[in-house]
Amino acid sequence: MQAVGVLGLAALLAALLVAEARIMGEVSVQEKMRMDADLSEFSIRLASSTYANSTLMLRPVTVFAPINMAFQQFPRSDKDESLVLYHITNQPMKLESLTQPIVYSQMEGSPPLWITHRRDMLNNEDVFVNNAKIDKKDSDYSGKNSKGHLQVLHKIDEVLQPVRLKPGATSDMLYNPNAMQLISQSGDFDLDTHTIRSFAEAVSRRKVDIFNKEGRYTFFVPVDSSYKHFEAVDKTVIEGHVIPGHVLFTAPTPNEKPYATVSFSEQMQVTISFTTDHKKRKTIVKSNTVIGDEKHPSGVVMAEVIKANIPVRNGVVHLIDRPLMVIDATVQEFVESFKEFDREDGPLYEFQKVLTNKVDSGFLRGLGEMKNFTLFAPSNEAWKNPAALAALNNRTLLNEVIRLHIVDQRLPLEHIKLKTHSLHHQVRHHQQGHRHHPHQLFQVRSMSDPKNLYFNVMVSGSNHTLTVEGGGVNATVIQPDIAATNGIIHIIDRVLGIASHTVKEKLATDPSMLKTYHLGETEFNDRLKDNNTRFTYFVPRDVAWHTAEIKYPSAIKKLFMSKFKYHAHQILERHLVVASTAYTMMDIKRMTHSGPVTLHTVRDKLELQLQEKANGYYLKWQNEEILVHRADVECTNGIIHVLDGVFLKESDIRVTAGVSGVMLSSSLQLFVTILAPFLFKWVLG
Repeated sequence: MQAVGVLGLAALLAALLVAEARIMGEVSVQEKMRMDADLSEFSIRLASSTYANSTLMLRPVTVFAPINMAFQQFPRSDKDESLVLYHITNQPMKLESLTQPIVYSQMEGSPPLWITHRRDMLNNEDVFVNNAKIDKKDSDYSGKNSKGHLQVLHKIDEVLQPVRLKPGATSDMLYNPNAMQLISQSGDFDLDTHTIRSFAEAVSRRKVDIFNKEGRYTFFVPVDSSYKHFEAVDKTVIEGHVIPGHVLFTAPTPNEKPYATVSFSEQMQVTISFTTDHKKRKTIVKSNTVIGDEKHPSGVVMAEVIKANIPVRNGVVHLIDRPLMVIDATVQEFVESFKEFDREDGPLYEFQKVLTNKVDSGFLRGLGEMKNFTLFAPSNEAWKNPAALAALNNRTLLNEVIRLHIVDQRLPLEHIKLKTHSLHHQVRHHQQGHRHHPHQLFQVRSMSDPKNLYFNVMVSGSNHTLTVEGGGVNATVIQPDIAATNGIIHIIDRVLGIASHTVKEKLATDPSMLKTYHLGETEFNDRLKDNNTRFTYFVPRDVAWHTAEIKYPSAIKKLFMSKFKYHAHQILERHLVVASTAYTMMDIKRMTHSGPVTLHTVRDKLELQLQEKANGYYLKWQNEEILVHRADVECTNGIIHVLDGVFLKESDIRVTAGVSGVMLSSSLQLFVTILAPFLFKWVLG
């Protein structure tokens, strides 16, 4: 027993020694890098640096070592000395110690390395140094050098790029520049082929000192080739290019999160957000002037980051391809800006191809001549939908479809939200007064007259999602309020007016028509998927059934019971017209020009008279006026008109109310008919 105890203690000590060896490292950091095949490229470059080698031999350090994959775009050069030193700090820091936003490198001038912590949706934390992500599973290796100094190794997925001086630039002040030094002496720095003198002149002329302040900032600097109206870049615009309190590199910065700029106060509110496609390593930044003034109108301006993540002493600088906040392009010019081959992944590249090649000539030019309008522009992904692709071969259809995306007035997101909120408020007011007033969607007439666009704003916490429906297609606005000199552009995720659902599929997926879909489940709805038939379906929306239930509570409740589906289907058949063509609201308007029209439904006849009022179309039926909530919801096999009422007759209610008795009477009659002969035989026998 004693021997077993000794053996157990020895095993425990051995395990502790192994654990300590793993924690402290059996070899030095330098040797560890040589042994790691995934760090061979960095080790080779490090070996060529005399200063880096002596630092590792003599001092406590942290090494951020890029993996081999990160060096694919970095051929070896005489600049490797400074590059390697920028990956080494002057003290050992494990992950748990990287709590401060800044550490200092061993490169000449000790330029900073910026530390960012980011949590994902599952609350897992990632740590970044500048734009490089630390591999937490294969980092935190610590070991001692020959002098006994502790050193730490972290593996990263990207090469850390310091500010580089051009050959011949020797000023000591430029080894660790702040943003002001970078832009004012930009000719001394390696900025690829880009120049930024125009912006530097504007900063100097407007006496903007924010670029010179110490602290943590994110700076956006337009390159010289981007200027069309240089005089528009005033102090407010310049300060709208700076985010204070945050050092935002592209990789760790969350998409679509707005950050307040220096131009953010009660009178002026400008934010900037990032959208980064990490696979393509492309970043778009957007300034949003939420509250503007006469010189600085509200709206979104988009710019592409063409040289990202330039670290400076007081933050990070991104070079962009156009000034933010400055609205200097028409809608036409904005769309056409995506023509160039190198912008084919721009958000409207496919849309500009359609306007250039597929619709009537002059259409695109007309977008530059119109005044104060709104364009709902489908995204690149929207044009990959099979129904949209098929429509590209039908120029006539496509012309009408494009016109459906245009509204002859400015409709910024805030205006739509206010209109929607106002309509919701009216509903609550009427409901509190014990009067039923169906919720109306905010709608406007499109340029594809008489088709309307219908808007809704869905609220989830602080998030507001704008949806727009046109021609039966519901789209989400994925980028609102892009400002142009003559209008507003909203980018949407679907092409409006190109149906891709059957009548049955549309009923099943539209939340406002689920009660009608439920009533028609099984046999009735099945006919609505036939693409060889043309349906005109007058569909009561859910609110309409609720109104009917208030008036006839018992009867309507029974209609929604499965055992009364025969009666429910009879009522639905009165709402369904099957003909050689589907009837739009304009068709019905023409047909009722001289008086009521009779439409033959599956069950009987509908005698309708159409009236057009300020708030929409009304169908007059059986002395009732029923509001058409949404007209012309197009499907692949017909059209749906969504109603605020039900084509319900008094006889329907009487039959439904007495249906239990009818069923009992029928059952008794069936019993007597079938069993009477047997009973008669049995009695006689």
